[in-house]
Amino acid sequence: TGLIQYQKSDSLFKKIRLAPLMFISGGWQAYKKKIKKEGTYMLKGKIAVVTGGTRGIGYAVVRKYLENGAKVVLFGSREETVDKALNKLKEENPDWEVSGDHPNLSDAKEVEAAIERVKEKFGRIDILVNNAGISQSTKIEDYQPEEFDKIMDLNVKALFYTCLLYTSDAA
Repeated sequence: TGLIQYQKSDSLFKKIRLAPLMFISGGWQAYKKKIKKEGTYMLKGKIAVVTGGTRGIGYAVVRKYLENGAKVVLFGSREETVDKALNKLKEENPDWEVSGDHPNLSDAKEVEAAIERVKEKFGRIDILVNNAGISQSTKIEDYQPEEFDKIMDLNVKALFYTCLLYTSDAA
């Protein structure tokens, strides 16, 4: 039935169906050719923040959003990884409007400051992708409380902080 994405609009979330496959004559490939031919961008003018956007799935999301006309701010864990991702994206297409930041996502004050910087630059945030996360392959009997806390801080608290700021008047 297609991809589903949630966007904030007038303080409400609206569900948007992107390119439902069953309604597109010729399938996904034909739709992609049509977009390329017509210069249509599904996310033109949208402002997106992608946490964990420096590699893997997050990087792929950043790239796809840029290809579809969004302006993207990627968040990474370290300045070096953010710079590396930005350089690679700018090499691919210097016209893409992409920037980055490296807040500690498990610190509510740093997340708030990073979101404020995005708002100062673009005036708003339309799309938030909470992609940052970590896992451990440690056996349960070898797990240390510090390891558990680190995972919960990034995988739960960070998600909560970014969503809270995104849905509040602060974002």
